[in-house]
Amino acid sequence: MSTLGSSRGGRLLRRFIATTFVVFLHFAPEISSYQRVRNRFFRQWDTFDALALAFDVFFLALLVTGIAELLDRPQWPRMRGAIRAVFVLALVSGVVANIEPFHRPHFLSFELLWLVMAAAVGYSLGRPQSRLVRMAYRASLVFSPWCRS
Repeated sequence: MSTLGSSRGGRLLRRFIATTFVVFLHFAPEISSYQRVRNRFFRQWDTFDALALAFDVFFLALLVTGIAELLDRPQWPRMRGAIRAVFVLALVSGVVANIEPFHRPHFLSFELLWLVMAAAVGYSLGRPQSRLVRMAYRASLVFSPWCRS
């Protein structure tokens, strides 16, 4: 993480990498569905489909990073907190989207899971400088394949 620099450009790159990871988490179930034999034959997977999917992840991450940079101003502390809360929500929902047992119709704790997610977002909205927000940001950097050396 320290090799990315501490300048404004380095901070922007770290934000883009974290955002790319979160966007990828939301596309991962679609990508993994092509690994199943049944889906592989029903959906014809082509090289251009893979490039389009990669472009989608890249473009959405670039768009979200740009919007967050435009809105993240020191004179707007509430907006800064809202951006961080939305980031936590996106990360948690991306993780939940990739855990198969949560998608079963008979999962009893599904409502409880949504309450925990709402509590995490509410806490990060109320305390934007909390450890929860910093841990979510660091986790997205650590697990991002772009930060591997």
